[in-house]
Amino acid sequence: MGRKLGTSDLHLGHSNIVKFTKRIEAMDRDGFIVPHALRKPYFYGTLSDEMRKTVTDIHDSWLSYNLAMNIDDGDVVYHLGDFNFTRDRVKLREFLTNLSGDWNFILGNHDNESLLREMCKGTRHKVLGHYHEIKVNGVKVCLLHYPMAEWNNCHRGSWHFHGHLHGTKGHGDYVLQEMERRMDLGLDAHPDHGIFDLEELVV
Repeated sequence: MGRKLGTSDLHLGHSNIVKFTKRIEAMDRDGFIVPHALRKPYFYGTLSDEMRKTVTDIHDSWLSYNLAMNIDDGDVVYHLGDFNFTRDRVKLREFLTNLSGDWNFILGNHDNESLLREMCKGTRHKVLGHYHEIKVNGVKVCLLHYPMAEWNNCHRGSWHFHGHLHGTKGHGDYVLQEMERRMDLGLDAHPDHGIFDLEELVV
């Protein structure tokens, strides 16, 4: 029996995601090096589209490696939104086909639902919609891309997992207060840019 895992906000094919996060550190650690000559112009926004694509391709190769290192066949993975930015159907299909585990997608604000559903056809993966509830260690867990202030049965011990924030506390004036049993499962929220084991969290 595989594990129940969770992550969010992979941003496959997003040309600016390395700039907006600290993923460059994990990419360096794992040997997916953005050439030094590209780093400063990339972070200052002065790269050509072609060179930005080079950075994006390095990032996406690192994503594939990182997921392969953290997920085994038989694992069930819940991805909580913003999986994909690319509209390259060949690239997206290849990425999905090569994923280990059985993926269940919650939709985020950047996901193209019809495209993702189409690309999942014939694979082990499926789109669950915008909201879904599961049981982890016998406890109800509510899954949504966005963090909620209150969720189903929160006063009875249920949990809420979300993404969207990339490990931050919010955007601008919208800052989240800490709440028990609510957690950001985003790739950038994990201390090692890894994948969360849900059965280790819900205890």
